[in-house]
Amino acid sequence: MNDICTMSRENFQSKQVKKAFFVTLLISFAAWGVYGISFMLIAESVRAINPITSIFAVMAGNAIGNLPITVGGSGLTEFGIWAYLNHISSFALELPQNNVDWNTIIAWRIATYQIPIPIAWFLLMKMALRKYNNPQ
Repeated sequence: MNDICTMSRENFQSKQVKKAFFVTLLISFAAWGVYGISFMLIAESVRAINPITSIFAVMAGNAIGNLPITVGGSGLTEFGIWAYLNHISSFALELPQNNVDWNTIIAWRIATYQIPIPIAWFLLMKMALRKYNNPQ
């Protein structure tokens, strides 16, 4: 156990580890930006949201969606985005009926979560079956 800790401390100071850390940090920022900008573009027809607010709303929704309250965080991500956009300065959580924000949030969720699932499945099956379809 002590050898593992020593090895980790030694490697943490290496240039390769620092480079990997900063590259993955930049990739994370880029992914968060794309995720937030996609919400901003979908919400643009309903309300004006600046890019920073959009990114923070999406990240707040994802943070709440990761809580193990419901199965798979179902509905929590959407609620987190709605709560961030509408009640950032107050603690009154009143759920209005027929609110246009809900439609926008659900459209964003479908575009960024539901649609990529079958696309990813199709690409995964294509890659996996390529190995079995090529006679060698």
